[in-house]
Amino acid sequence: MILLYIRLAFFGIAITGAAIGGWYVEHLRFVAFKTDVEAQGKIQEEHNKVVLAQQKEITTKVTDNYEKKLNSLHAYYDGMHKPSSSGSAVSDTSNTFRLPNGSTKDYLSITRDCADETEHVISLQEFINLQLGVK
Repeated sequence: MILLYIRLAFFGIAITGAAIGGWYVEHLRFVAFKTDVEAQGKIQEEHNKVVLAQQKEITTKVTDNYEKKLNSLHAYYDGMHKPSSSGSAVSDTSNTFRLPNGSTKDYLSITRDCADETEHVISLQEFINLQLGVK
């Protein structure tokens, strides 16, 4: 009978030891996994900072470029309203276009608006293409 109790105690200790050993092994794996995830998170944070800086740089570059081109377009079309040295200028009121809301606008202003929108679309496409290139 005593031998039975000794065997049961031995098996109980062995099972408890195996359970604790298994828990400890899994605990070590979890700690290693947690450390690895934290390290990868820090690397990703640094990468995100670099990407954000590149995106801000692209935004500033495209915005400045857009504003310069828009100012150039405005100067070009505004110059058409002023009389030149030969005395000829595009009239503001001779050729007007009626808009759907009932107001009128001269053709040169409509042309200028179209040029503005075209430049807007071109700059937006440039912005998107540059942003897609950021890795």
